[in-house]
Amino acid sequence: MVARNLIDVEELDKFVAMSEKTLGVVKSKFGIKEELYFSFTHLVRRCAVEEKKSTGHMSHEIHADNCIPFANGTCSRDLPAFSWRDFSAIVYLNEEFVGGQLVFVSNFEADKVQTAIEPKCGRLVAFSAGPENLHGVLGVQKGCRYALGLWFTLQKEREESERILAQETVRQIKVYGKVEPKLLLDLEQLISD
Repeated sequence: MVARNLIDVEELDKFVAMSEKTLGVVKSKFGIKEELYFSFTHLVRRCAVEEKKSTGHMSHEIHADNCIPFANGTCSRDLPAFSWRDFSAIVYLNEEFVGGQLVFVSNFEADKVQTAIEPKCGRLVAFSAGPENLHGVLGVQKGCRYALGLWFTLQKEREESERILAQETVRQIKVYGKVEPKLLLDLEQLISD
């Protein structure tokens, strides 16, 4: 995106820096001594949908981030589950909307919400990614909710390759004022996949 002049390098740098700070907070708060890697970083936009403006509808169904939960209380870590995800985090980027609460439930049927987190700009919510933290997102009733979703892993081989390219893009633009041809090829390959 930066290489194609679709976003400014300073904006990408802020995005990378915010996510790095989040990783540090997650490591600190969970007492993680070993290396923690980014598994996936996602800028999320959820807007009100006219036909679903009633309170209580889910814009992201109840789930666990590293297994597929079943009604009988089990949680499969087989594909297509992202079983390598160890921790999850969300950073809220705005608060000019109604709804969109992150909810945690005790079981897959979501018959009782245990906790509802009110989105607030700058608020970071982090939790372990397994079935002990079944969660979902209530629908936005008015406006759009923006958030940075992050998933972390202890497995180096599952490190997010797109993030490495983003960091290198920022570095090259800061050092050389442009992106080198080899990195441009890598970025083009990533976009085409």
